Amino acid sequence: MTICGTLPLVEGTLAAAYGKWQNNVGEYPLTDRLKTHGALTSEEEAELLMNASAIHMLEAALPDVWRRRTRHRPGAVVVELRRHLALHGTASGWDTRENAVRSVLLLAAAARVAAPLLAPRQS
Repeated sequence: MTICGTLPLVEGTLAAAYGKWQNNVGEYPLTDRLKTHGALTSEEEAELLMNASAIHMLEAALPDVWRRRTRHRPGAVVVELRRHLALHGTASGWDTRENAVRSVLLLAAAARVAAPLLAPRQS
């Protein structure tokens, strides 16, 4: 229940901050503002510096957890956390305590950094 509830919330958090849904979570420009001089206020830079682990967690996990093209037979046992397998029920074994904690941490990370990294800027 935790995994199937939190992974869509991660997607929703990113989309709400960005102002629109992307077809793939990898299309959210999470690090663009970090690489552009003057794109963040000094307060946002300080806040993101304190939350650097959340940014790194999202960068590392999004491509992995949201990977769609994994080859396996229906009913296979897949212990890695994969959004597609969990939400569509095409494999078992992903419903571990570790994956539940990881999905909650991904949601917390997205909630901490999505707005300063993705929210539209006022001109």
